[in-house]
Amino acid sequence: MSAFDRRNFLRTSAAGALASATVSPAAFAQSNAASASTPAPASAPNARPPKVTRILAEFICKTSYQDLPAPARKEGVRTLMNWVGVAVGGSHDETVSRAVAALTPF
Repeated sequence: MSAFDRRNFLRTSAAGALASATVSPAAFAQSNAASASTPAPASAPNARPPKVTRILAEFICKTSYQDLPAPARKEGVRTLMNWVGVAVGGSHDETVSRAVAALTPF
């Protein structure tokens, strides 16, 4: 079983998204028009913020589950289940306590 390094995964997936994503001006015409009407900060009158979030969002929307490498899929499922476990385990609600008591034999 090979170890999966989350930091390396995040670093390479972000770099891959930035390197391979292309943003079509037509795809975000409304968004670009809205951001053009927003005044730039006083320190840099002609500077516009980078569109890293937009590029990353487009990459995420276009990527399917099958496009991800098997170790990334496994880590994603493990991380989601870990989050659910922590959320349930950290809850002090009576409903969660009853659900945990009901599932304890399994």
